[in-house]
Order: sequence, then structure tokens, then C-alpha cells
Amino acid sequence: MITSKRVSLEQFMKPFSISAFSVSQDESYIVYGTNTTGSFNLWKMDLKNTEIKQQLSSHNQFIESIAVGNDSNIYFTSDKDGNENMHIYSIDDNGENWKDICVEQDCRYFFGAFSEDGSKLYYTSTKDNPIHLSIFSYDLHANKEELLHIGYGAETHLMGVSPNGKDIAYFIRYNHSNMKICLKKADQEIELIPNAEQTYRVSDLCFLTEDRILFTTNYNEEFNYLASYDVSTGLFEKVLYIDKQDIEKIQYFTSENQIYLQSRSGPIDRLYVYNMDDKSLVDLKAPMDTIQQFAIGGSGKVYTAGSSSTKPITLYRMNTDRDWEELIKNQVPFVPEDDLVKPERIQYKSFDGLEIEGMFYQAKQGKWNGHTIIYPHGGPQYNEQIYYDGFFQFLIYNGFHIFAPNFRGTPNYGTSFLKMIEGDWGGGPRLDVLSGIEALAQLGKIDSEKLILFGASYGGFLSLLLFGRHQDKFKACIDMCGPVNLFTFIKCCPEHWKERMDSWIGNPVENRERLIEQSPITYVENMLKPMLIIQGANDPRVKKSESDQMVEALKKNGVFVKYVVFDDEGHGFSKKENEMLAYNCICDFLMRIIVE
Repeated sequence: MITSKRVSLEQFMKPFSISAFSVSQDESYIVYGTNTTGSFNLWKMDLKNTEIKQQLSSHNQFIESIAVGNDSNIYFTSDKDGNENMHIYSIDDNGENWKDICVEQDCRYFFGAFSEDGSKLYYTSTKDNPIHLSIFSYDLHANKEELLHIGYGAETHLMGVSPNGKDIAYFIRYNHSNMKICLKKADQEIELIPNAEQTYRVSDLCFLTEDRILFTTNYNEEFNYLASYDVSTGLFEKVLYIDKQDIEKIQYFTSENQIYLQSRSGPIDRLYVYNMDDKSLVDLKAPMDTIQQFAIGGSGKVYTAGSSSTKPITLYRMNTDRDWEELIKNQVPFVPEDDLVKPERIQYKSFDGLEIEGMFYQAKQGKWNGHTIIYPHGGPQYNEQIYYDGFFQFLIYNGFHIFAPNFRGTPNYGTSFLKMIEGDWGGGPRLDVLSGIEALAQLGKIDSEKLILFGASYGGFLSLLLFGRHQDKFKACIDMCGPVNLFTFIKCCPEHWKERMDSWIGNPVENRERLIEQSPITYVENMLKPMLIIQGANDPRVKKSESDQMVEALKKNGVFVKYVVFDDEGHGFSKKENEMLAYNCICDFLMRIIVE
């Protein structure tokens, strides 16, 4: 195992995670999901005295979303050992009277919204419609569920509910760059971008009144902007565009007629307030690079959860004078922030001249062991952001450089860039990574003879593909829950993903040759160097059978491969103990590679 004379892996991993939060109506307390005890549970913190904290649950499962209702009950979604069959539960603010609102045990529920009076809960579910999904309401007093909309065409998700509770807005997702946004009013379905002539995406929505809706879209633009739709006139128009920034999340503060906006440009998030009266836009200077969530209290105070590369995630409050206050201390014990490493943002030209950005984490001077870890991110239409990663920081502290490129297909670099990965999972992105390695070598920042691949999910897929197709460039490969065979991955993906597969990855019949060419399993005969594969047995996205295929083929060829399976995890880690076991395995594996 890699060790340091001064700092252990446990210290770097000591900071807790926060998965979600919600503020009570009177702003007297905040409820959040955290793994401070090793597994995720609900915690409550007094906002007048933040030293007072109370653990509300002990179910020890990941918490995806939280909302404090008007009745002071706490509603949250949680699954079982990573299976992602999220259910909506309620519990009172003392941690008692636990209730599972969802009666269909094998279905997934996506939390949506409350009615304005708090008497109804709205949500999306796979119930009776696992491919396209449906939208329901639940009367919290009568304990009665009502079907509001049956999804069709592709997966359908609730976005918002009108103030009177009668109309619902939702999007239909054909893939990550092609969606449709609609309003259901009585039995009429209204498209909020009428007669759209090209594909677009949306990310958030809010009702200002019964007739005016604000939402974010990139229709006819490279980046998401704030748009509005007038139900009475049918007028769609652009409200606010921020140059080269995607507006991702919005919240309306009614009493001041203001919109709070979260934007993202490359790996950096920003938080703004936009005044609907005087059209002014103010940057709120959020004290983090990655904003995981934000919320506006009735008093106008802003609450956020977020982190930066050298500062672990925590909760913040922006008071009405716009000063930020840290609500919980979360830090690496006995490690000054100056000892942690911020990434250098590297821009380089890829094989076809396309500009790519990558995050380059460089070991402190005199500590570099000569090795660089190449880390392709997951998604694939996801973003390598600037946030605290305890394992990254531990590896850097122990002498590794890390290169994490935002290859083509990464969001927040423009619509055209986002679409480039669709139908090309193993082509352009793979060459973007190789171009980045070449650029870093030319700059003298890495030793191109000492490269190790490490990735999770799509990043695991791309690591395996690079390892198989370019064996001479890499010393070893670490894969966590990565697809290995695009045919079996498409066949076994979650039901509500199926409609997007043809445009996202390819059709198994029409694109057979390309899918063979871009599947890592095709190149298993070339994988002759050490490998480590880690998998969650309950993974609903990338089934364990994917990793099983690769391991069986490698062993048949007599190749050394260490295979670690966690029986109580899914697509990633929800339990600190398992995460530590996995990272210790990786450290042992890396030590073997270094000394060879």
C-alpha cells in the first residue's frame, strides 16, 4: 500500500460528503444527507446555533434529494445498496414516524415538487411505464396517488407545477442534446418552444404565474440561456444570455421579483441574481468552484453546498448583506489547505484541430515519482469539474501527476462540442485523450513512458479502450464499473435509457461494425499488462456482467487481473468502508506498478 510518513489515505478521505439539503420554511433548521458516520443518513442542523446537530435517520443508504414540507415533515429519496430504485420517504423533524410513500417496491421514483399549499407531492416514476415513465401526484392528507400524465416517445420527467396545482411542465429526453419541453394544461399538451426547427436541451424551469414560465434552454444557441413562455399568448422569447456560460439551474424569489441563476462554464460554476424589473445581473461570488445545490430561503438568504479542489464540500449561507458564511467545518485533518493541489487548466489542440481543455494536477516540487495517471471522466456527457477529491489529493501528495481531460462530448463547452460524442463513444474522445498526452509530453510536464489509466463508468470504458488499442503507451489500467461490450451494454441498460441508445451510442444492427470497433472487449488480446477491475454487484447502469466478461476473457488469456466486487454497492460507492477498501486496493496495485 502507498503510505506517507505524515499523512494517511484515511486523513484525505476523512472529509464527509453532502448529497442533498433542504431548509425549513421558517429557516430555523437545515436538513442534509451526509456520510459523516461512514454511511449516508439524514442530519438536522439548527441555523441559529450551528453547533447543534441531530441525526434523524439510521437507514445507512444514499440520499438523492430532500425537501422539508409545509407540515414540517421531511421528504427524501433513498435506495437500497446502490440499486437506484429510489423511493420517497417521509419522516418528522425529530426523526420519527418513518413512512415509505411508494408502494411499488421495484420501481424508481424521482422527487419533483409540492403544491403551493403543501398538501400534494408531485413526482415522476417508472411505475407501469418503465421505458417512458409517468407523472403522478400524491395527496399527503388522503394518502392517495393520482396519475397525471403517461410518458410517451422517450423518458419523461416532471419539471414544475403551476401555482394552482392544475398544470404540469415536463421534458421528454430523446438523448442528452435532444429534448422537448411541454406544458400539460387540462388535456392539452403545449410545446414551450413552438415549431422548433432544431434539437435543443433544457435543464430547469419555474412558474412565475399561472401564465408565465421561465426555463433554461440552448435552442438556436451554443449555450443555455434563460427563456420565457407566455401561456396566454404562446410567445416564446429569450430573457437572458450570459456569454459562454450555460445557465443550468434557476430559482424565483417572489418578493423581490428576482431570479437566482447557477451557471457553468467549463469546470467552473457561478451564482448570479437577476432582477426582473431593472434587468441587472449580479455575480454573488460564491465561495466554491463547484456548486452542487443552492436554495433561497423566504428571508432572501441563499444556501449552497459546494466545494473546490482544495476545500471539501460544505454548506454555506449568504446573508442579506451578501456576505458568505460557512455553516459546517469540513477539512482534511492536520493537512493545511496550502498542501493540497489546485489543477492547472490546460488548453491544447486535438488531432483535428479542436481545442480541448484538461485539468492537470501536478505533484509538489520534489515529490513527483515520474508517473502520471490519465483519468477520463464518466458520463460521458459529464464534466470534470474543479472539486475536492480526497483520493486525487492523496495520490498527488504521494507523487503522482493526474491528467483529467474534458474531451469532446463534455457539456458546458458549447452545444456543438456536446454533440460530438453521440454515435462516437470510442473515436474522437479517445483521440482527444491521446492528443492531450502528447501535448503534455511536448511541454515537458509528463514522462510518456510512465502512464497509468484510471477511470470509472464511461471513464472506465475509455480507459479499457485506450489500454486495448494503444497498449504500448500505458503501464497499467484501473477500471471501475466501465462498459466493455457496447452490444451487451445497450441490451442490459436501464429501461428508461433504451430510447436514447441508437442516437447516443449506435444501433446494434445498423452500426454493427462501429460498435465492434469501439468495444474494449474487441481488443482483449492486446491487454497484456496489469489490470485492476472494480465493480458494484447491484449496479443498474453498467451491469456486473460487463466486468465479468472482461475478467473471464483476460484470465483465459493468462493475464494478471485483480477483480474486486462489492456486494452492497451499485454504480459507485455509498459506504465509506467500501470506498476505503477499493482505494486501498488501488494503492496496492499502483505500488506494484511503480516498483516494477
